[in-house]
Amino acid sequence: MAVRDVVPLVRDDLAAVAPRAIAKNLDLALEAPDCLNQPVEFHALRSIVGNLVDNSIRYGRNGGRVVVVLAPFGEGWTLSVADDDIGIPAADRNRVFERCLVSGQFP
Repeated sequence: MAVRDVVPLVRDDLAAVAPRAIAKNLDLALEAPDCLNQPVEFHALRSIVGNLVDNSIRYGRNGGRVVVVLAPFGEGWTLSVADDDIGIPAADRNRVFERCLVSGQFP
């Protein structure tokens, strides 16, 4: 795993999805230090950021906000993605990590 500055990597990923966020009138924000040099697997990071931000844009409310936060944490770092939509209904939360039997559908 190479040590890289993860901030511009995530910033580039957000720039790529910005047109989709704009089309939904979403405020897409990055809260991060100027530089965060950490060991990172580039393709895994892109996949994680892409999936989380895609879900927030896809399921977030029109006119909402999506915030990506990068922060140092001990010897490592954290990444979080949050939106201000209502989230997953309480009745469905226990099923979120169940394996889907048919693509896109819960059992």
